[in-house]
Amino acid sequence: MDRRWLAATCLFLVTSCQAGRPGFGPVAASSTPIVAAAESPLSSAATTSLPATSPSATGAAPSGPPGSPAPDRPLSSVTFSCRLPVLITSQFNDGVTMAGGFVTFPAAVYQSDPNGGIISTPTGDFATNAQPTLHGSPQTGSPFYDLAPRRWLPVAPGQTSDDGSTYVYAEGGASTTDPTALHVVTVATGVDRVVMVTPPPEGAAVGWQIGDFDGRYAYLLGDQFERYPAGVWRVDTTTGALTQITSAGSILLLKGSDLWVGAVNPADPSPPLPPRSGQEFDSIVHIDLGTGTQTTWIYRPGQSIAVRGVDVTGHPVVNVASGPDFDTSLGAVYLLTNPGAPGTQILSGGLRFLQMQPDVGRIWFGNDRGVYVWTLASGLQKVFVVPPNTQALSQTIYPAGHCV
Repeated sequence: MDRRWLAATCLFLVTSCQAGRPGFGPVAASSTPIVAAAESPLSSAATTSLPATSPSATGAAPSGPPGSPAPDRPLSSVTFSCRLPVLITSQFNDGVTMAGGFVTFPAAVYQSDPNGGIISTPTGDFATNAQPTLHGSPQTGSPFYDLAPRRWLPVAPGQTSDDGSTYVYAEGGASTTDPTALHVVTVATGVDRVVMVTPPPEGAAVGWQIGDFDGRYAYLLGDQFERYPAGVWRVDTTTGALTQITSAGSILLLKGSDLWVGAVNPADPSPPLPPRSGQEFDSIVHIDLGTGTQTTWIYRPGQSIAVRGVDVTGHPVVNVASGPDFDTSLGAVYLLTNPGAPGTQILSGGLRFLQMQPDVGRIWFGNDRGVYVWTLASGLQKVFVVPPNTQALSQTIYPAGHCV
């Protein structure tokens, strides 16, 4: 199973539950699926980045040989005051341990939270050490700190209700022909209510993934073998009723009524070809699930594009990479604010960010080197260094909520 689409969303947090979700009505199941980018390619202006004359304005990384990791940013201080939830993830021989804590700015002082522990379990999910014990599986991002119930949750923000009182995660059956168990968990008590969902239509998908959750309806994506998900279904977690919303394929991200999908423009003379199994896209298309309207936001001939998340206003953050590897995880990072517009360059490439956290006026990133923040005024700054754990096989730190 190719989980690169899931890895992308798990490594780059989409949004925090405090931002809320727009509602939307169902689109007929016969909605036209995306098979390519819009017929009219964007102008060449869409491939132009902002002038790189001021690193502080563009976040441009120091140059280096193609494909080589960029030198890290120097540690910087900030002037704003807030407390950022972070999770330090450590890989050991017996599994993964996550330690939640807070970094207070501008002093950049870290304080661990005794209730912030999340560990992997033998059954393949995650569990909190705080009581009541909460189990879950992050499927639209990574575990985070939810301000509403003031709890570290073992699921991603997109899997929680707007008020933070409940969350949902999926547990697949023994085979693709077995029903999937949707666990609807009450945060305050840990009570787990299970809703069984029938398998996706034969040939359409091999299982379910959670795309979004609004407190009652869970939005499921049809998992594919070595492909990105195809199709969005809505399940009523009260009655179990299942309704298909769209059959669009190559799904990269779902948030409320906003569906972001990858496409290859047939006009591209040299479309990106993956060096291994999987899919690459030269275009990102937005689908409004309320109206069915499709809009190409970015088209880069001969390059590969991946969606890493959206900011607090719903604008996409993307990575763009060239061949032959098309490694978008090391590609340039852009914030797009209008379809077809060049966008704002956050990073010229070379740094592998393992997490993205949108915030009001800021975007946070994390990796195995530390925590970074980007603002339009100051560009990209490294603001905290991960405390080392000499016992861990590997260790990363990532922002896990709004800085308030």
